[in-house]
Amino acid sequence: MNAHAPLPGGSPLPVLGTVAETYRLLWAYRWESVRLGLIPVSVSFLLATIVGVLPEGGLAVAAALADLVPLTLFAVNWHRLVLLGPRRAAAGLGVRWGARETTFLVRSLMLGFGIGAVMGVPLLAISAVLQRTPVGLPILGLVIVAAVFLSLRLSLVFPAIAVDLAYGFAQSWKDTAGRGLRLLAAMLMASAPLWAALLLFVGLAEASGLADAAPFAVLFLDRAGGYVVAAAGLTVLSLVFRRRSGWSADKAIAGPPAGAPP
Repeated sequence: MNAHAPLPGGSPLPVLGTVAETYRLLWAYRWESVRLGLIPVSVSFLLATIVGVLPEGGLAVAAALADLVPLTLFAVNWHRLVLLGPRRAAAGLGVRWGARETTFLVRSLMLGFGIGAVMGVPLLAISAVLQRTPVGLPILGLVIVAAVFLSLRLSLVFPAIAVDLAYGFAQSWKDTAGRGLRLLAAMLMASAPLWAALLLFVGLAEASGLADAAPFAVLFLDRAGGYVVAAAGLTVLSLVFRRRSGWSADKAIAGPPAGAPP
Protein backbone atom coordinates (compact mmCIF):
# COMPACT_ATOMS: atom_id res chain seq x y z
CA MET A 1 0.00 0.00 0.00
CA ASN A 2 1.51 3.31 -1.06
CA ALA A 3 -0.29 6.09 0.78
CA HIS A 4 2.59 8.22 1.92
CA ALA A 5 1.57 11.84 1.68
CA PRO A 6 3.87 13.77 4.00
CA LEU A 7 2.73 16.97 5.59
CA PRO A 8 4.74 20.10 4.77
CA GLY A 9 7.75 19.75 7.06
CA GLY A 10 5.93 17.09 9.07
CA SER A 11 4.16 17.67 12.36
CA PRO A 12 6.12 18.99 15.35
CA LEU A 13 7.75 16.48 17.65
CA PRO A 14 7.18 17.42 21.31
CA VAL A 15 9.48 15.28 23.43
CA LEU A 16 7.52 15.35 26.70
CA GLY A 17 4.22 14.92 24.89
CA THR A 18 5.55 11.88 23.03
CA VAL A 19 6.85 10.31 26.25
CA ALA A 20 3.57 10.98 28.08
CA GLU A 21 1.57 9.46 25.22
CA THR A 22 3.89 6.45 25.18
CA TYR A 23 3.24 5.69 28.84
CA ARG A 24 -0.47 6.32 28.44
CA LEU A 25 -0.64 3.76 25.63
CA LEU A 26 1.50 1.25 27.52
CA TRP A 27 -1.01 1.38 30.36
CA ALA A 28 -4.07 1.45 28.11
CA TYR A 29 -2.85 -1.60 26.17
CA ARG A 30 -1.48 -3.51 29.16
CA TRP A 31 -3.73 -6.53 28.62
CA GLU A 32 -3.11 -6.50 24.87
CA SER A 33 0.61 -6.52 25.64
CA VAL A 34 0.16 -9.69 27.72
CA ARG A 35 -1.82 -11.37 24.93
CA LEU A 36 0.55 -10.32 22.17
CA GLY A 37 3.71 -10.90 24.19
CA LEU A 38 3.02 -14.22 25.91
CA ILE A 39 4.19 -16.48 23.09
CA PRO A 40 7.10 -14.28 21.91
CA VAL A 41 8.35 -13.90 25.49
CA SER A 42 8.04 -17.65 26.04
CA VAL A 43 10.04 -18.36 22.87
CA SER A 44 12.62 -15.76 23.87
CA PHE A 45 12.87 -17.37 27.32
CA LEU A 46 13.40 -20.79 25.72
CA LEU A 47 16.12 -19.44 23.43
CA ALA A 48 17.84 -17.66 26.34
CA THR A 49 17.78 -20.93 28.28
CA ILE A 50 19.37 -22.74 25.34
CA VAL A 51 22.04 -20.07 24.97
CA GLY A 52 22.80 -20.40 28.68
CA VAL A 53 23.65 -24.09 28.40
CA LEU A 54 25.49 -23.99 25.07
CA PRO A 55 29.24 -23.48 24.93
CA GLU A 56 30.41 -20.27 23.30
CA GLY A 57 30.50 -20.64 19.55
CA GLY A 58 28.40 -20.73 16.43
CA LEU A 59 25.39 -22.50 17.92
CA ALA A 60 25.12 -20.04 20.78
CA VAL A 61 25.37 -17.10 18.37
CA ALA A 62 22.72 -18.67 16.09
CA ALA A 63 20.36 -19.20 19.05
CA ALA A 64 20.90 -15.58 20.13
CA LEU A 65 20.16 -14.30 16.61
CA ALA A 66 17.04 -16.48 16.50
CA ASP A 67 15.69 -14.30 19.31
CA LEU A 68 14.98 -11.69 16.61
CA VAL A 69 12.13 -13.87 15.33
CA PRO A 70 9.81 -13.64 18.38
CA LEU A 71 10.77 -9.98 18.81
CA THR A 72 9.77 -9.32 15.20
CA LEU A 73 6.40 -10.99 15.73
CA PHE A 74 5.75 -8.83 18.76
CA ALA A 75 7.03 -5.63 17.14
CA VAL A 76 4.82 -5.88 14.06
CA ASN A 77 1.76 -6.56 16.20
CA TRP A 78 2.59 -3.73 18.59
CA HIS A 79 3.16 -1.18 15.85
CA ARG A 80 -0.21 -2.11 14.31
CA LEU A 81 -1.94 -1.87 17.68
CA VAL A 82 -0.56 1.63 18.35
CA LEU A 83 -1.12 2.96 14.84
CA LEU A 84 -4.49 1.40 14.04
CA GLY A 85 -6.02 1.04 17.50
CA PRO A 86 -7.52 -2.16 18.96
CA ARG A 87 -10.59 -2.28 16.71
CA ARG A 88 -8.89 -1.72 13.37
CA ALA A 89 -5.86 -3.83 14.25
CA ALA A 90 -7.76 -6.78 15.77
CA ALA A 91 -8.13 -8.72 12.52
CA GLY A 92 -4.41 -8.53 11.75
CA LEU A 93 -3.00 -9.30 15.19
CA GLY A 94 -1.75 -12.68 16.30
CA VAL A 95 1.09 -15.15 16.02
CA ARG A 96 1.57 -15.46 12.28
CA TRP A 97 4.53 -15.04 9.96
CA GLY A 98 3.98 -13.35 6.63
CA ALA A 99 5.30 -10.72 4.28
CA ARG A 100 5.26 -8.01 6.94
CA GLU A 101 7.34 -10.00 9.37
CA THR A 102 9.82 -11.12 6.71
CA THR A 103 10.32 -7.56 5.47
CA PHE A 104 10.61 -6.28 9.05
CA LEU A 105 13.29 -8.86 9.93
CA VAL A 106 15.28 -8.28 6.74
CA ARG A 107 15.23 -4.50 7.26
CA SER A 108 16.26 -4.99 10.90
CA LEU A 109 19.28 -7.04 9.83
CA MET A 110 20.15 -4.55 7.09
CA LEU A 111 20.06 -1.66 9.54
CA GLY A 112 21.97 -3.51 12.25
CA PHE A 113 24.74 -4.72 9.97
CA GLY A 114 24.84 -1.40 8.12
CA ILE A 115 25.31 0.66 11.27
CA GLY A 116 27.80 -1.90 12.52
CA ALA A 117 29.84 -1.58 9.34
CA VAL A 118 29.83 2.22 9.50
CA MET A 119 30.84 2.28 13.16
CA GLY A 120 33.21 -0.69 13.03
CA VAL A 121 36.38 1.25 12.15
CA PRO A 122 35.91 3.96 14.83
CA LEU A 123 35.15 1.31 17.46
CA LEU A 124 38.28 -0.66 16.57
CA ALA A 125 40.37 2.49 16.78
CA ILE A 126 38.89 3.43 20.16
CA SER A 127 39.40 -0.11 21.47
CA ALA A 128 43.09 0.18 20.61
CA VAL A 129 43.26 3.51 22.48
CA LEU A 130 41.46 2.06 25.51
CA GLN A 131 44.14 -0.61 25.85
CA ARG A 132 46.65 2.14 26.57
CA THR A 133 44.58 4.81 28.35
CA PRO A 134 40.99 5.35 29.58
CA VAL A 135 40.80 8.65 27.71
CA GLY A 136 38.97 6.88 24.94
CA LEU A 137 35.93 6.13 27.13
CA PRO A 138 34.16 9.47 26.45
CA ILE A 139 34.86 9.03 22.75
CA LEU A 140 33.45 5.50 22.90
CA GLY A 141 30.30 6.90 24.49
CA LEU A 142 29.96 9.47 21.72
CA VAL A 143 30.36 6.80 19.04
CA ILE A 144 27.66 4.67 20.65
CA VAL A 145 25.31 7.66 20.87
CA ALA A 146 26.04 8.45 17.22
CA ALA A 147 25.20 4.86 16.25
CA VAL A 148 21.90 5.02 18.13
CA PHE A 149 21.14 8.42 16.58
CA LEU A 150 21.72 7.12 13.05
CA SER A 151 19.64 4.01 13.74
CA LEU A 152 16.70 6.05 15.01
CA ARG A 153 16.82 8.40 12.03
CA LEU A 154 16.32 5.35 9.80
CA SER A 155 13.90 3.39 12.01
CA LEU A 156 10.59 4.88 10.90
CA VAL A 157 10.60 2.18 8.23
CA PHE A 158 9.50 -0.34 10.87
CA PRO A 159 6.10 1.13 11.82
CA ALA A 160 5.61 1.77 8.09
CA ILE A 161 6.18 -1.92 7.31
CA ALA A 162 3.64 -2.89 9.98
CA VAL A 163 0.89 -0.92 8.20
CA ASP A 164 1.89 -2.04 4.69
CA LEU A 165 3.21 1.34 3.57
CA ALA A 166 5.81 1.59 0.79
CA TYR A 167 8.41 3.54 2.73
CA GLY A 168 12.18 3.22 2.69
CA PHE A 169 15.22 4.25 4.70
CA ALA A 170 15.64 7.39 2.59
CA GLN A 171 12.11 8.53 3.42
CA SER A 172 12.68 7.86 7.12
CA TRP A 173 15.86 9.96 6.99
CA LYS A 174 13.93 12.75 5.27
CA ASP A 175 11.01 12.65 7.70
CA THR A 176 13.29 12.83 10.75
CA ALA A 177 15.40 15.68 9.37
CA GLY A 178 15.83 18.34 12.04
CA ARG A 179 14.11 16.13 14.61
CA GLY A 180 16.77 13.49 15.24
CA LEU A 181 17.84 14.85 18.63
CA ARG A 182 14.21 15.14 19.74
CA LEU A 183 13.59 11.56 18.65
CA LEU A 184 16.68 10.43 20.55
CA ALA A 185 15.59 12.35 23.65
CA ALA A 186 12.06 10.91 23.52
CA MET A 187 13.42 7.38 23.11
CA LEU A 188 15.83 7.77 26.04
CA MET A 189 13.23 9.37 28.32
CA ALA A 190 10.66 6.68 27.56
CA SER A 191 13.02 3.69 27.79
CA ALA A 192 15.55 4.66 30.48
CA PRO A 193 13.20 4.38 33.51
CA LEU A 194 12.03 0.95 32.38
CA TRP A 195 15.60 -0.21 31.75
CA ALA A 196 16.58 1.07 35.21
CA ALA A 197 13.69 -0.82 36.82
CA LEU A 198 14.64 -4.01 34.96
CA LEU A 199 18.31 -3.72 35.94
CA LEU A 200 17.27 -3.05 39.55
CA PHE A 201 15.12 -6.19 39.56
CA VAL A 202 17.93 -8.33 38.15
CA GLY A 203 20.42 -6.85 40.62
CA LEU A 204 18.14 -7.45 43.60
CA ALA A 205 17.38 -10.99 42.40
CA GLU A 206 21.10 -11.77 42.29
CA ALA A 207 21.91 -10.06 45.59
CA SER A 208 19.05 -11.73 47.44
CA GLY A 209 19.81 -15.21 46.11
CA LEU A 210 16.49 -15.39 44.25
CA ALA A 211 18.34 -15.84 40.95
CA ASP A 212 20.00 -18.98 42.35
CA ALA A 213 16.85 -20.30 44.03
CA ALA A 214 14.54 -19.76 41.04
CA PRO A 215 16.75 -19.10 37.99
CA PHE A 216 14.12 -19.89 35.38
CA ALA A 217 11.50 -17.65 36.98
CA VAL A 218 13.96 -14.76 37.15
CA LEU A 219 15.04 -15.35 33.56
CA PHE A 220 11.42 -15.39 32.36
CA LEU A 221 10.66 -12.15 34.20
CA ASP A 222 13.83 -10.65 32.76
CA ARG A 223 12.69 -11.56 29.24
CA ALA A 224 9.22 -10.17 29.94
CA GLY A 225 10.70 -6.94 31.25
CA GLY A 226 12.81 -6.64 28.13
CA TYR A 227 9.66 -6.80 26.02
CA VAL A 228 8.07 -4.03 28.09
CA VAL A 229 11.11 -1.88 27.35
CA ALA A 230 10.83 -2.84 23.68
CA ALA A 231 7.14 -1.88 23.67
CA ALA A 232 8.05 1.59 24.94
CA GLY A 233 10.59 2.08 22.15
CA LEU A 234 8.22 0.72 19.51
CA THR A 235 5.50 3.07 20.73
CA VAL A 236 7.80 6.08 20.42
CA LEU A 237 8.68 5.09 16.84
CA SER A 238 5.00 4.63 15.96
CA LEU A 239 4.04 8.02 17.37
CA VAL A 240 6.93 9.78 15.64
CA PHE A 241 6.16 8.00 12.37
CA ARG A 242 2.54 9.13 12.54
CA ARG A 243 3.51 12.72 13.33
CA ARG A 244 6.32 13.13 10.83
CA SER A 245 5.16 11.13 7.82
CA GLY A 246 1.61 12.43 7.46
CA TRP A 247 0.34 8.84 7.43
CA SER A 248 -3.33 8.37 8.31
CA ALA A 249 -4.95 5.29 9.81
CA ASP A 250 -7.99 5.92 7.62
CA LYS A 251 -5.92 4.83 4.60
CA ALA A 252 -4.48 1.73 6.24
CA ILE A 253 -5.36 -1.90 5.68
CA ALA A 254 -6.52 -3.49 8.91
CA GLY A 255 -6.14 -7.11 7.82
CA PRO A 256 -3.09 -9.10 6.68
CA PRO A 257 -1.66 -8.33 3.25
CA ALA A 258 -3.26 -10.24 0.39
CA GLY A 259 -0.31 -12.39 -0.57
CA ALA A 260 1.88 -9.51 -1.73
CA PRO A 261 4.86 -8.07 0.11
CA PRO A 262 4.30 -4.62 1.64
